[in-house]
Amino acid sequence: MTSKNHLLRDGSTPQAGQRFEEQSDDYVVTMKVKVRLFAVFRDIVGNKEEELDVEPGTTVQKLLDSYISRFPQMARFREHIILSVNKEYGPPGKVLREGDEVSFLPPVSGG
Repeated sequence: MTSKNHLLRDGSTPQAGQRFEEQSDDYVVTMKVKVRLFAVFRDIVGNKEEELDVEPGTTVQKLLDSYISRFPQMARFREHIILSVNKEYGPPGKVLREGDEVSFLPPVSGG
């Protein structure tokens, strides 16, 4: 179930007491997800985790693409990044739900 978190279309947070009509184009209903970042991704982003508001229907791939857009240094890992949702392998097409925890893990190497 999606909670009624609201963001204005410009990405800002509504003012206290601001009211919305259900079909208004002034806002989007969002849901919260947690993103955990490991190793090089933590270094690139500067945080080990973030809580984000995303639109319902957001996929793991769309979330990853948004990070690559914000942090272009992540692009070089695009083909090898390990994605997980709620501590299980998360295929790129998986649709996220309210409260999901997404992890970005770097490729594993060794011998």
